[in-house]
Amino acid sequence: MFSPVNGFHNVWNFSKMLAGVGAQKPATPATPVHPKEPAGPAKPQQPVDAYKPSHAERVNQLRTQLADNPSAQKALQHLDTGGRLNRQGVMGQLERLQGNPELLGQTVKDLAHPGAMRQGADNKFCAQTDALSHMARQDPAGYAKMMADLSTKGSAQVKSGVTLNAQTDLDPSKMGSMSATQKLAAPALAEYANGAGMNVDSRGVSHATDSRKTHRTVDGTYSTGMEKMQQALVGHDWDSQYIKDGKKNHAASVDSAVQTIHDNIKKGEDPSVSRNGHWFNVTGFRATPDGGRMTVTDPLTGESKTVNAKHFLDKSEAITFDKTDLKQKGGGAVPQAAMMAQPKNEDPGGGGKAGAGSNPVED
Repeated sequence: MFSPVNGFHNVWNFSKMLAGVGAQKPATPATPVHPKEPAGPAKPQQPVDAYKPSHAERVNQLRTQLADNPSAQKALQHLDTGGRLNRQGVMGQLERLQGNPELLGQTVKDLAHPGAMRQGADNKFCAQTDALSHMARQDPAGYAKMMADLSTKGSAQVKSGVTLNAQTDLDPSKMGSMSATQKLAAPALAEYANGAGMNVDSRGVSHATDSRKTHRTVDGTYSTGMEKMQQALVGHDWDSQYIKDGKKNHAASVDSAVQTIHDNIKKGEDPSVSRNGHWFNVTGFRATPDGGRMTVTDPLTGESKTVNAKHFLDKSEAITFDKTDLKQKGGGAVPQAAMMAQPKNEDPGGGGKAGAGSNPVED
């Protein structure tokens, strides 16, 4: 029902609404704006990744460096197809030799065919060639790094913190038919092997620098020097067993040497044999009823021959072997103390004649 009172209120409210038309609304308080902090230094943009050549491109760059050396190019291909270039560090170290194609080419050939390394004619570096061949086979990246360091820095740090120094006072023209790697690394090794007070010449003969020993010379390297070189180049603990002049214990000493070499070969090491004043690298062994067959490499010729182990060692002076591997479980047995105490009656290994007394036999 319509009420006069309600009607009055409605009219009053409507009048208030009409009175407010066009009136400004109270301003809404503005949100305070804080001043911006000063901008810091602009962040550097991340560089776009540099182009990385593919494996094939890197191989081609090395091949280009060897354009005038077909045998080195063939060796490089052998390394590549055999997967040795993919071993950690090998490619990078070889690339450090770019700009020195002669040294690069010989390093590639050494890595492709370690057993074919030769000491060159008319020098006493057979022990060094033996040790370098072992390193090239066992540690190709380390071998290439040593060559790069010796040629660019004048020194190279190898195993156990040993530093080898390039012998810069030698005249390469007097080093005959030695290869580029031999001229660089063999004198450095000989200087280290024969120790302080001895200065090696371009033929591998070490001369005493001590005034009290003016006339003393060493035509090559003794077993103690071979131990030092092997430890420096491939690591582990190397020792020597002497065979010559064992007299009544000679046969037992030969048998012990045969077993030691057999066990070392099984562990993947390359023991060495000093015979007739010459070092041979042992790279294989096969047991047979008559004393076994050894594969020995002659650093003078780079040739490998199969010999009767007992016959060969019967006329040998000493063997140098990796004692660490023999101490490991299943590694074999370290020669008895009596065998290791044989007299150190040996000539320094350094020369040798091609095929002298190697007693080759058929496989």
